[in-house]
Amino acid sequence: MVTSSASAGLSNQTCGPSSCLARIRNLFQEAHRRTTDQPPTKLIPWVAKAADGMELPENKFRIRARQDEGPQVWFESPAEALEVTTLAEVLMRIRVSDDFGLTKAGIMFEVNNEEEYPLLAKDFLEATEELKKTGKLSPETRASLEKVLPLEHFELAQTDSVMYYAFAEDNKPEMAQRTQTDLRFIDIRPFKRTYRIVDADGMPGEQQGPQLKSLEELIARQRYTLNRTIQIARRFTHTQQADLSGVDALIKFEAELAKSTRELAEGLQARGIDDTELLYQAETAMLGATDSLSAGKYDTATLQQRDALKKSH
Repeated sequence: MVTSSASAGLSNQTCGPSSCLARIRNLFQEAHRRTTDQPPTKLIPWVAKAADGMELPENKFRIRARQDEGPQVWFESPAEALEVTTLAEVLMRIRVSDDFGLTKAGIMFEVNNEEEYPLLAKDFLEATEELKKTGKLSPETRASLEKVLPLEHFELAQTDSVMYYAFAEDNKPEMAQRTQTDLRFIDIRPFKRTYRIVDADGMPGEQQGPQLKSLEELIARQRYTLNRTIQIARRFTHTQQADLSGVDALIKFEAELAKSTRELAEGLQARGIDDTELLYQAETAMLGATDSLSAGKYDTATLQQRDALKKSH
């Protein structure tokens, strides 16, 4: 039997090891709710007495509660910017870690902004089951996971794009904390590329008009704004407080991007390239995203930015 003193908050009650540990855990949770600057520290005296009457001398242990940080997850492979052919097999490797223990981790992907699919999903709940059964916890705090994404199964074309991200969840009792990487992209390219040099002499917009951004640069910028919008939406969901300065900067960035997209479409038309309708549709989606950001509709803005990417790719 184990008996703890009143200084531990247990009123000199006698209890078994498991029930005493449960009371100590509740004590620290309550203390932590009252503490805003730093986690609580308790000095807890313990005495032990066996069934035959043998007693151990009283001893004191200092227990300090530590803030439960969110998990970490990052990609080791592939590189952030990746161009492959339709038959490529892409090795995806992630590392995950958490200060107290992991429960889930994996990689999700989607093709052309369609439905998400799990490429890899790891469940660490064995540790949770062990805790329920034995009262002991030996959680896994670090892991390296990998799997190959076989692109040939999806019958992709060179205009397609694959988006993917990794996630990890910890074992925080009240509510698991989840961390996700930014969206990453795989661009599909043809086996053979043909280049053509365009003579810019006398073309309007080259000498007098604005310097045109390349389509690749516009796509890269839209991907950047999409990831920033997703981050702002997550923070708002967590804190219920809008990041006004961040949103204003994003609105300005998106508006400039829409302007550059229209300039590119007009520049291509001036060169005699008429297949620019999708660029104008992308511009419309970008301008819609700026309106949604101004109204605080971050999820809607994310969908519009995804649509702009699909149109401009």
